[in-house]
Formats: sequence, C-alpha cells, structure tokens
Amino acid sequence: MPVSAAQRFAKFFEATSDCQFYVKRDEDGRFKYVHANPAALAVVGRSTEDELLGLTPVEVMGEEYGKAVEYNISEAFHQGRPYHFSGALGTDGSGRVYDAYYYPLIDESGSVAGVLGSARDITDIKSLNERLLHAQRLEALGELSGSVAHDFNNVLTILQIALRNIGDENIDRAKRDMILDEAQKAIDNGAALTRRLTSFARKEKLNPVPHDVDKLVSSCRYMMQRALGKRIRLRFDLSSDLWKACCDKNEFEIAMMNLAANARDAIDGEGEVVISAKNMVRATSAPLHYPEQYVEVTMRDTGNGMSPEVARNAILPFFSTKPDGKGTGLGLSSIAKFVNDIGGAINVESALGVGTSVSLLLPREAI
Repeated sequence: MPVSAAQRFAKFFEATSDCQFYVKRDEDGRFKYVHANPAALAVVGRSTEDELLGLTPVEVMGEEYGKAVEYNISEAFHQGRPYHFSGALGTDGSGRVYDAYYYPLIDESGSVAGVLGSARDITDIKSLNERLLHAQRLEALGELSGSVAHDFNNVLTILQIALRNIGDENIDRAKRDMILDEAQKAIDNGAALTRRLTSFARKEKLNPVPHDVDKLVSSCRYMMQRALGKRIRLRFDLSSDLWKACCDKNEFEIAMMNLAANARDAIDGEGEVVISAKNMVRATSAPLHYPEQYVEVTMRDTGNGMSPEVARNAILPFFSTKPDGKGTGLGLSSIAKFVNDIGGAINVESALGVGTSVSLLLPREAI
C-alpha cells in the first residue's frame, strides 16, 4: 500500500531530533498545543503528548520562556508568514540555545488554521562559531604582524633619537621642547597601535549598534593600507548620503582587514583596491523581520580573480584558494557568519583575470 504524504510527514514529525509542535488558537484567542513530538516533550520535561495537549506555552514553560514562545507563535499567525527566533528555550535551566521557525498553516479558506513550530538545538554550533570568529581574529593578527613590527620600529627609532639628543647641553629650550613633542607623538602612536592590536585579538560578544558607515570605513584605513603594502593603491568611493547601519565595529574592522589581505594576495605586483559604499534596497521573500534596506560596502580588487565555481565555494569554512600553509580558509566564512548574525548578507563576484568584488550588506538602522 502506498504511503501518503500525510503519513510520511507524520513519521518525520515523530522521528526527527528537532523539536516539532503544532498549536491552534482557541475561542478565547489563546494558543494551545495540539501535537508535539518526543524531542519537544523532552525539552519541556514531559513524558507523553497527553501531558502537553490543551495547555498554553506559558502553562508548560513558565512566564519567561512561555511568553517568548507565545509571541513568536502570534507573529507567525497574524503575519501569515514564517517567523524566526533564536535564543534560549526550555524549562530545565540548562541555557541551551535553539534556532526556531514558526510556520502558519493555511486552510482551504485561506485562513491560518494553526502554527507549526520547529526548533533545533544550536548550542554546540554557536560555541563552534564563536571559536571560528576568534580564530579569524588571530589570523588577522598574523597578517598584520610584519607591517606592525615596522611601525613599532619607527616609534622606537624616534624615541631613541629623542633620548640621545635630549641630554645634549648645547640644545636650546625651544629645540628640546620640539624633541619632547615628537617623542610624545611617537608614544601616542605606539599606544594607538597597541589598542588596535588588542581589540583584534579580544574575544567579545557581538554588539551591533548604529554607525555612520563613512566613519566606520575610515577607521579601517590604516589597517587596510598596512595589509595591502606600498605597491597597492587604496582608493575610496563613498556616497555622500549614506544611511546609518547596524554593525559591530570591531568585527567590521577585522572583516575589512581580512578582505584587504585577500586582495593583496590576489594581486601580482602593483594594483588597486577600491572601497565603495552606497544605500540599497533589496527585494526579498524572507520573513518581515528581515531588513530590506542596507548599506552595501564593497571591496573591489584588480587581482587574478576566481572562476565561477571557486567563487561559489569561497565563503565555505576551510575553503582556501591559497597554497597549503598560507591560509586557514576561515576568513570569508567568518565574515559571512558575522554579517548574517547582524541581519546582513555577503555577496562575492569574481572573474578570472579581472578581479574580485566582495560586498557586505549591513542592515540599515531602524527608523
């Protein structure tokens, strides 16, 4: 006897390790559980489906988590389209993090009959992603080491000359003050350089806040130029009416530094890197909570470029176009993870013999 689509779905519903549940709204407007699979029952500390049926999320999970689940269900129900949530769920206090989607089920009349929820435990994946981002910071730090050593040597040279000359009894007060002034500037430059380096290696929680994108890009100028070297020209082409965008400043600087290092490795000899930024509106079929207005920051190089197949795989973890031992393949994948986490996107375009463009779509500040 053939297995119907409903039977196949029922088997999947019961067997999957993801939490699956179905809720309906009663006459009083409350959402109550109708079905739940074994994985969902385990998360909320129930043994059988009968212990869950007819109860609201608050009655099952308590105020803190239940209210959040009811809000997510309500959003999917009233919007009539999928709703996404990522955060802590459950009642056992374990701090497990779940990635959940809520799907409205439409009946024959076109009305929402109920909401199907699907939640996956991503706690371990989230931990691995954080370690991946930290590895990217260390890779970026390694890329900078040679150039930074040169800059620190300049600071030490200025201080050495100042110390040698300051003790000369024949130097008048004005010249001594000038020497001390130059020494102080060198110390300030060294301190600023140290702050940049420590921020690169520091492991901090992602903190996306509104930024002026032109200032954000300008803050990366020094690091990008150091990564590119003297033979590659760095040019900027920023629109004058840029929106503010939500972004984590530290992670953005790391991303731009890694892109600059990639551009440098792709360019044989002399070349050019252009940083551009513009406002853009992207048509999307994603749920309503995804932004549709972005500030697009693009780095375009005149390097060797990539074939279409290589470009498609460029953001995959551990995929590298560099020779063995010259790269971890973490750079672009970590950048992609960063922009996705703040609600943005990444786009890679390349052509052999022409160059590569990598665009970061930063979500516009809520208005």
